[in-house]
Amino acid sequence: MPDKYKSLGSFHKYYTGASTAPCLTVVIGGNHEASGYMNDLFYGGWLAPKIYYLGAAGCIDVGGVRIAGYSGIYNSRHWGLGHYERAPFDSDTVRSVYHTREVEVRRLGMLGGREERPIDIIVSHDWPQRVAYGGNLEELFRKKKFLKKEVLDGSLGSPGGEWLLRELKPMWWFSAHLHVRYEATLRHEVSKGVREENDDMVGVEARKGPDCKVEEGIERLNEQFTRFLSLDKCLPRRQFLELLQIPRPEVEHGKEVRMTYDAEWMAVVKKTERWTSAGRGRVQVGNVERASKGEINDMEERIKARNGGTMDIKEEGFVMTAPGPRETEGRKMDRRMWKMGGVESLGNPQTDRIIDMIGIEHVTTVPWRGGGEGGGGGEERKTLSVEEVEKSVMDDDEIELDEEEEEDGGEGGGEGEDVEDDNEIDLDDEDEEGGDGNEIELEEKEEEEGRDTKKPRRGGMGMPEPVNKE
Repeated sequence: MPDKYKSLGSFHKYYTGASTAPCLTVVIGGNHEASGYMNDLFYGGWLAPKIYYLGAAGCIDVGGVRIAGYSGIYNSRHWGLGHYERAPFDSDTVRSVYHTREVEVRRLGMLGGREERPIDIIVSHDWPQRVAYGGNLEELFRKKKFLKKEVLDGSLGSPGGEWLLRELKPMWWFSAHLHVRYEATLRHEVSKGVREENDDMVGVEARKGPDCKVEEGIERLNEQFTRFLSLDKCLPRRQFLELLQIPRPEVEHGKEVRMTYDAEWMAVVKKTERWTSAGRGRVQVGNVERASKGEINDMEERIKARNGGTMDIKEEGFVMTAPGPRETEGRKMDRRMWKMGGVESLGNPQTDRIIDMIGIEHVTTVPWRGGGEGGGGGEERKTLSVEEVEKSVMDDDEIELDEEEEEDGGEGGGEGEDVEDDNEIDLDDEDEEGGDGNEIELEEKEEEEGRDTKKPRRGGMGMPEPVNKE
């Protein structure tokens, strides 16, 4: 693990309350996050006041706008596996922990499509596969010429993301990861009046891309569009921020913006509980019917009964489960707690509450070690003391390793072995010719771990093969 990724960054200021987000913020995880903390919020929850995490995957409602998303990046080796990673992480699991699993994408695919209760926005870190064809490829290749090969051979992005894009047809899809602003418009052609649907996805601006075969005898063709937007890295003179207007349903006009749980999503999680695995083996995800209206209504009543009679996600539910860094309660945190692997999982009372609301068991998560109730509206926030945390995670017989011995050996490497990662992306500034000549040059090169250049394992999801070009 490169030293620059071991730095703490500034998010802890939001966690401790030293800084506050200026507005309600909904986030997912990428591939440079505090994976241990996010794992404790596997089903979603407040990372900090005003900053809500969707979880490994999730769906919520904000002011009538339905937002879904999944965390991490695609990797074929871990795609079909369970969530076997446990803190403290080793040189293998510190990477695989943020690799998206098929289970999460399949669950999202069970949500109602646009014809029923539409998904307005989907958020992912890496791009859906083939989405680049819906935009200006020449402009993309000018900014990121090293992406050209993977775009043209169909290996850029997540095949699971492409499947979900076809399945749910959201109005908007937001991504990041590739350090470039890029927009695309995808047209979904859905035929009606014939026995088989043609559900091909076609890029509106694509000059070369997947052909769309239209069946004969179509009586009526409905066109639906998804607008895709990816933003650049958060640096000076880069396009990392954009304001968009997303229309709210008419019934929500004039009402206070509320963030609420999505009963259908939680019904899906309960219905597919057997898919949740903490093992390293392949998860058998078989076909499961979507949640029925009765199951969704039952889940809504269950949530309200355990959430003060409301579907609202209460900001008062945020709980500091461990002290912040530096000076806390009159003493400094032991530096061993902030080494690469982090500390053993402490759990989170927000997860305990969500698990209780859904009616499932802890599998990939653990009960909160702080004890007592947590996450309820108006309850006093309980924070573990430094002594409590150290007692639960420190081993007096632990051997201190020099930093040189803690270097990441790459995925699949043995102990202390330095193995090149086939899935590593190099987004060096040197490769970004043709960019803004006024950009500030950084001493450090940009590195990003992510795109899998191997043929994806599709795991029976019915996803199309990539378009291969000579």
